[in-house]
Amino acid sequence: MERWHGSLISDTISGEIAHFWKILFFCLVSSTLLAQDPYHINYSIADGLPSSEVYDLEIDSLQRLWISTDRGVCVYDGYTFKTYTTKDGLADNTNFEIYKDPKGRFWFNGYNKKLSYYEDGKFHPYEFNDSLVSTISQFSRGWVHNIISFDEEDYYFNAVKSRRCVVYQFNKNKAPNLVFVGEERKLIDDLVYLESDISPAKKVGASFHYTSSSLAIEASFALETDQFWIYRKDVRLFKKNKQTRKTEVYRSESPIEFMYIDHQDNLWICTRKGILCFEQLDFTLPPKHFFKDFTISSILQDFEGNYWISSNEAGIFLVPSFDIQVIEGANEKENFLSIGQLKNHLVIGTSNTRLFIVNKNARKQIIQLQNIREKTQIRHLEKRKVPNQLDFGGNHFITEIEGQVQLVKDSENKPSLEYDRLQISNLLSNGDLFSYVGIGFRITRENEAYVRSSELERPLTKTTTVIVQTSQEKILLGTLNGLYKIEDYDYDNYEELFVSYPDRPFRRINDIKVDDKDNIWIATIGEGMYLMTADTTYHLTTSDGLVSDMVNQLLITNDTTVWIATNKGINQLNYEIEAGQFDFLPPKLLSINDGLNSNYVNDIELWNGELWVATNDGICSFPTNILDKEFPEVPIFINKFLVNDSVYTVEEDLSLTYDQNDIFIEFTGVSFRKRNDNAFYRYRLIEANTNNDAKWFETNDKAIRYNNLSAGNYRFEVAAQNKLGQWNKMPALVSFSIEPHYSQTIWFKLLLFALVTSIVAAIIYILINNHQRKQKLKETLLKVQAAELASLRNQMNPHFVFNSLNSIQNFVFKKDVKKASYYLSKFSDLMRNSLQYTRLDFITLEQEISFLKDYLELEMMRFPNKFEVEFDLDEDLDVKDISVPSLLLQPILENSVKHAFKGIKQKGWIKIKISKNQEECLQVQLLDNGVGIKEKVKPEEQNNEHHRSFGMKILRDRIELLNNSVFEGKAYVEYTNYFLGDKGLKVLLNLPITYNT
Repeated sequence: MERWHGSLISDTISGEIAHFWKILFFCLVSSTLLAQDPYHINYSIADGLPSSEVYDLEIDSLQRLWISTDRGVCVYDGYTFKTYTTKDGLADNTNFEIYKDPKGRFWFNGYNKKLSYYEDGKFHPYEFNDSLVSTISQFSRGWVHNIISFDEEDYYFNAVKSRRCVVYQFNKNKAPNLVFVGEERKLIDDLVYLESDISPAKKVGASFHYTSSSLAIEASFALETDQFWIYRKDVRLFKKNKQTRKTEVYRSESPIEFMYIDHQDNLWICTRKGILCFEQLDFTLPPKHFFKDFTISSILQDFEGNYWISSNEAGIFLVPSFDIQVIEGANEKENFLSIGQLKNHLVIGTSNTRLFIVNKNARKQIIQLQNIREKTQIRHLEKRKVPNQLDFGGNHFITEIEGQVQLVKDSENKPSLEYDRLQISNLLSNGDLFSYVGIGFRITRENEAYVRSSELERPLTKTTTVIVQTSQEKILLGTLNGLYKIEDYDYDNYEELFVSYPDRPFRRINDIKVDDKDNIWIATIGEGMYLMTADTTYHLTTSDGLVSDMVNQLLITNDTTVWIATNKGINQLNYEIEAGQFDFLPPKLLSINDGLNSNYVNDIELWNGELWVATNDGICSFPTNILDKEFPEVPIFINKFLVNDSVYTVEEDLSLTYDQNDIFIEFTGVSFRKRNDNAFYRYRLIEANTNNDAKWFETNDKAIRYNNLSAGNYRFEVAAQNKLGQWNKMPALVSFSIEPHYSQTIWFKLLLFALVTSIVAAIIYILINNHQRKQKLKETLLKVQAAELASLRNQMNPHFVFNSLNSIQNFVFKKDVKKASYYLSKFSDLMRNSLQYTRLDFITLEQEISFLKDYLELEMMRFPNKFEVEFDLDEDLDVKDISVPSLLLQPILENSVKHAFKGIKQKGWIKIKISKNQEECLQVQLLDNGVGIKEKVKPEEQNNEHHRSFGMKILRDRIELLNNSVFEGKAYVEYTNYFLGDKGLKVLLNLPITYNT
């Protein structure tokens, strides 16, 4: 294979350096280090591949990777490798090629000469495999090879290890047949057009050559572009111009296995000793050569621009980008920390006391400087006062002399410092070289030795990390504990700067950059970055889109772009500042997912038209427009829908029963550049009759479960975000409905409502009827009771009249005219009141007492000296407002007058005591000293002849009627002997108090 090499940088060391290294051992080693393999991920058996012997790759419509091996066919979705074998329908476990036909079917050619295809989620053996084996066995000892097609029905192929140039035609529903047979063992050195025998309108290029081991002819179809035919023969690669017929030839050092043209029109050649790349199909420049130690069987580029490379020994390589060039030369556990520029060289410092120098004209050549100082980390490469010189540590510097890189001892009279280490320095606009030396800072001026600041006597307590100068000649010192400013070159005075307000100092500062408009960009460890304009300080953190708040370095490449090196990758920030207002687009990210060799970026520099970065895993470079391309949406699909743990096919308007309400949904978004610091998926469940603004939930899980969903119509949507943070405009979705239980249906609810309404209406009707009936009954009862009361009162009147007339008659018989006249007058008043009161249900207590007094006075006149009467009224009783049933007490007194004093020797007495008890009832006690009650004889029957007292019977009946209608059972009358034996009677009448209304 032809190689192109640039000239080596000559290594010269001045006599001064040689003298210097008589004291300090120095070794200068020159080596040529070409670009190594790009950053890649290697997938092998340990990751889930069934075998490390991989033959071919293909991408399906869901952007999943299909892999053919000698142990089955494998599918990779970015999460897991799933392997299929003959148990799943394959015709053979060893399949060499994968062909995707125009209908989206995948065809697999088995080692046993049989075909299989994948369609609608299942593998199927080719229906005419027996005929296929028989047909190709006529001319070949090999298997189906190089399937191609021109339409959706007919496909063409040839066979390996064939004795002739043979082309076969077949389709899914038809057995294969021969369409072209060349001459036996004829070596064809040029492209053969097969047109008349295949299709008049189409042609296919095919090349044929002998294989030296078997003397068989191997055929392969050519690649076609608008301008060229690309074909191969063993180790030779041909590019034939369609118009001029001119052919360019490239000879590989190893047999060519596969050809591929990527999305950028780069030609990739897979060989048994790596893979070659001809950029833009250009054969005039040497191809790039990668993975030299492997037999590469195929390569393809996916929708995100990732390259997938299969090998026969080590499985699969995933290369995010070949645009990022990785430089060899790093030792194990060695970090690359700093970058500095000379005129024609780039210098990189490491953690292992080494300097890598890259030549500008032949950038892949590096000079390594070893053993400069033991265990010294070269964290800074700073410009010195003299142009084209870099300080990097100790008492020496690196420079270019006549285009050659040389290490030079610092001949200036430097003081012996306690911390003799790398100076952080900056060449100021006045010609001073300002350097921080660990215990302060020093100033180097022309024609002067080191002018020390007074800070050496009063050391700056803050460890300085960066020194810059603005266009206004202000010197800014970034330290581990804040930001300081020196003005007017007054090195003895400095001022601390604060964030927005005085009591908020800056934290650890790692870098400061000043743009062309004197805006100050500040990188911090732990607080992101700051932008200080003339008017305002802006703060950017991960909440603004930064990948990390640990910012190591900054690089401003133009007025609108700043590159941010962090411990999690590189952000590109495009911004604008107008009228003091800062505005920016969401930061773009470059990380290992894009081909960066490490996410931990220590320094970044623009050199030779490219960006160079020093990382913890080496050095790499890439073009400045690497992040300018657009990224497509991530393919997202629902690959599992379970209902109550039973698998269902995702269909439109899937209808489920009420008890099928436990839903499990698994989804997959295929992206090989997804960020680990952001949620990759978002999902939502939208119910019918709700708006489409249902809340999205973000997650990195690829499944969700909903338990006990209520009845209704649902739509589940899921989306994924691409590398730029853009979500799918059209999410993957599944619609389903859960039928309600019959008890939740509208007709059932209407029926239930009607039934309940009917029952309630019936209950209300019954209650109303009962109420009305009770009211009528009550009204009737009241009328009856009123009639009975009236009847009782009317019965009482003739009884009283009869007794009174007897008394008047007695006075007449005795010819006591005066008493008869007085009695008659009293009797007439009493009768008038009686007639009036008997028409009323209730009278006042005052009226009742007055009536009783008139009655007793008449009875005392009838029975002179027979008894005497005493009334005892409670002073708290308002006799005018309290109402009592009319003439209720008269029968009790009448019973005492008529029966109590018969047969007694002493004068009788009657006491009426009226009071109010604790239950707010009126208590009337009628006491006499009569004969009392005989045992087991009712009071109304108490007389010598056991005469039935009609008045007492009336009293009891009235109380019973009043309890049923007015007093609610609270009224009662009790009779007890007042003295022991037959010495008096006590009648207790209890009445609920009622008042006049």
